[in-house]
Amino acid sequence: MKVYIGPWEQWFRPATWYANFRLWCSGKKRNPLEDEEESWLDTQLWKIESWANNRFERKVRIEVHDYDVWSMAHTLALITLPLLQRLKQKKPGIPYVYDVDVPEELRSTVACPATEEQHLTGCDSSAEARWEWVLQEIMWAFEQKLINDDFMFFDGDRFDVVGYTAWQERKARGFALFGKYFEEFWD
Repeated sequence: MKVYIGPWEQWFRPATWYANFRLWCSGKKRNPLEDEEESWLDTQLWKIESWANNRFERKVRIEVHDYDVWSMAHTLALITLPLLQRLKQKKPGIPYVYDVDVPEELRSTVACPATEEQHLTGCDSSAEARWEWVLQEIMWAFEQKLINDDFMFFDGDRFDVVGYTAWQERKARGFALFGKYFEEFWD
């Protein structure tokens, strides 16, 4: 597999810059373009901005070989785990994490019951701990996929079915959390 994903291009924004400059010069708190008709210059700048943004796209080249698909879950884990580690290191915002997805001790307090607006109000002190726990479980699952050592459950001639089942269930939970919170992975 060969992957090249370039950085997001900086948008060329002359119309936005001009509107912000007019706002700053007028001392108003809202956009001066809302109060008046667009001038010829505004129209031309929007056209230039639109033209430029349509030509500057993120450069992406991906070449997939047959051997990449043979164990696609392993291939994806090789890519996903470093991305998750970098995301955790950067510590972006904290998304809403459902109580059902975390252990009892991390669930929201009785004083502040779990709500969809909980992450906006900041009333729950364990919100960051819940997100950290979810990220850790997801990363653990991907790490285990890369190790993929089923032999660690063999003890001589015996196979530890209970240990293996618990290991598989925890991996499955991590991958399920990855799917559930997939759209929250951004900085």
